Amino acid sequence: MMVGLIDGRAVLIEFKGLKHFCYVNTFRKAIVGRRKAFSEGWGYALLYEDGGSIIDLLGRKLPNSTVNLKIIMDSFGHINRSEFFREIRSADEKFSLKDIAALCIQNDFFIETSPWRITKIPNNYTWKMFLP
Repeated sequence: MMVGLIDGRAVLIEFKGLKHFCYVNTFRKAIVGRRKAFSEGWGYALLYEDGGSIIDLLGRKLPNSTVNLKIIMDSFGHINRSEFFREIRSADEKFSLKDIAALCIQNDFFIETSPWRITKIPNNYTWKMFLP
């Protein structure tokens, strides 16, 4: 969505559902969208459905049990669906979609869907590149 501001500036805003916010395809499209916006002199924002942003997810406190998930990711570079949900179910804390998204954003992970796994973003890329 393109938004014109009162001062004449324009911002390209991309909305994604929280469920899909950290998918690899969202990351790729955001790279292309940001490049296009900047080449046209526009701003760029990546938001999820309730208007939240990467800034909100960077500031979100994660459940303590995400430490195990980070250890697995650091050791193997990814975690598959069954391992991920086994870790979540074994935790004493509840995980929300925002917790999963915050885990990905704060640690520069994204979700691949075929096969489903959470993977470390390649070097030289980060979710923080989409900050204003």
